[in-house]
Amino acid sequence: MPKVCALGADGRVRCLAELTDMVEQREIERVIARLAPSREVVVGRRHACAIDLAGGVYCHGENPTGEVGVGTRGDREAPAARAALRDAVRVVRGYESACAITDAGLYCWGGNRAGDVGVGGDPYRAQSVPTRVALEGVTDVAAKIDHACAVSHGAVYCWGGNTHGEVSPGGAAVVVTPTRVALPAVAREV
Repeated sequence: MPKVCALGADGRVRCLAELTDMVEQREIERVIARLAPSREVVVGRRHACAIDLAGGVYCHGENPTGEVGVGTRGDREAPAARAALRDAVRVVRGYESACAITDAGLYCWGGNRAGDVGVGGDPYRAQSVPTRVALEGVTDVAAKIDHACAVSHGAVYCWGGNTHGEVSPGGAAVVVTPTRVALPAVAREV
């Protein structure tokens, strides 16, 4: 895995290698080389998502659980734009999922390891297309291995795996929809 990746002023991603795993480094370089010039990029182990210069979200790479967001499973060699995800301002990825903030709201998709897509229903059923999360006014989002959190109107909401209280202390082991986290102040970032 690369130690550091940077998005240049030209919209291209460049990474510094950790020389202990050259096979992994070549795979990352292959994924990155296929990205169009972008204004934001998230690179996973074997897939990447980006917001292109026009605000469209593109993903490609390995796709066994729908993390590329194109409605199918199976690897995608070339980035595929999602028409439903135009005017994006932020994209993040979890282990097998991704989320993007657009002018139309927050959308998440992918593996749904433990409700980390945040759209309710079966917490282990993959969402291979971007699905709107029931939160208004989202200004920031973050995703981890099996949970995600977002800032909505200054409050933090989280969903997904909760085995260690990372979503709702003392709550269910899996939280499938956004749940407000009690904080003593207004939040700007998560």
